[in-house]
Amino acid sequence: MLKSLARAALGAATISARRVLRRAPLVEGWTFREEIVIGLMRPRFARRETVAKSRMALDRLGDQVQNLADWEPVRVGPLEASWAHPKADTQRCGVTVLYLHGGGHCVGSYRSHRAIVERMVAASGASFLVLNYRLAPEHPCPASIADVQTAWAWLLAQGIDPKRAVIAGDSAGGGLTLSSLVALTAAGQPLPALGFCISPWTDLTLSGASHIDNRDFDYLGVADLTGFAANYAGDLPLDDPRVSPAFADLTGLPPLFIQVGGAEVLLDDARMVAARAEADGVSVTLDVWPGQIHVWHGFARIFPAGQAAIEAMGARIVAVCKESV
Repeated sequence: MLKSLARAALGAATISARRVLRRAPLVEGWTFREEIVIGLMRPRFARRETVAKSRMALDRLGDQVQNLADWEPVRVGPLEASWAHPKADTQRCGVTVLYLHGGGHCVGSYRSHRAIVERMVAASGASFLVLNYRLAPEHPCPASIADVQTAWAWLLAQGIDPKRAVIAGDSAGGGLTLSSLVALTAAGQPLPALGFCISPWTDLTLSGASHIDNRDFDYLGVADLTGFAANYAGDLPLDDPRVSPAFADLTGLPPLFIQVGGAEVLLDDARMVAARAEADGVSVTLDVWPGQIHVWHGFARIFPAGQAAIEAMGARIVAVCKESV
């Protein structure tokens, strides 16, 4: 514990000194506090831990909840999930969101994403079903896509109106949102009113220039993503459309809304899939937030832009579902 505190103090001092020497933030618009937090995140995220340790560490982050939603664990067929409902004293919009957590397809759960999801619930008034889909390397692609299809069928069987429903996800969950929508479209299933992607990982070949251009700003790195990609792809090539939806035929998908940070390494992943969607005749909105890092929504307790993005997401979910009725 003392060693960790000492490393954090040294890291903060180093970052502070560099900022003083530059006489400017690393990224235009970053506050001093933001630069410290992001700078400390980078070496912590880059530690090479086992998948099991990474899963436990990420789950612990989700325990920092503020009681903004009512949580209700539920079984979705063979899968674990949890409802996150608006509090009784808040306004409900009647929308259902199937939410797919991030974590490189290898880590994460409804527990790890409780803090971010409850803020989304409070901002939208929607009920979120957060799914524990199967993870790699134990269950490589396309296992998680099949799990989303199972969860969607379960929701339809519960009587939800697909016109008042959304499939959404962040990071790897954003990519999984797209891959699952492609699978549901191919199967002729009723589709949700909206697909919402936050900082989606859509190209597991890592071909985007932003992986290099933004590497000094974001806490994600090529080495981290390379390992996740290999685990998730399994025996499939990295450019298989199920693995990397940036290469998929997106024809027939519902409207898409994509939020991405202008300073994150996955910026080009969002640009690629948005361009593909537009070429395939899909209504798509690419919402780039200048100076923001990967899934900055998760830092909403610290960064005002994180909460602002969550509120924008909530407004979009409600608006699109109203338009589709």
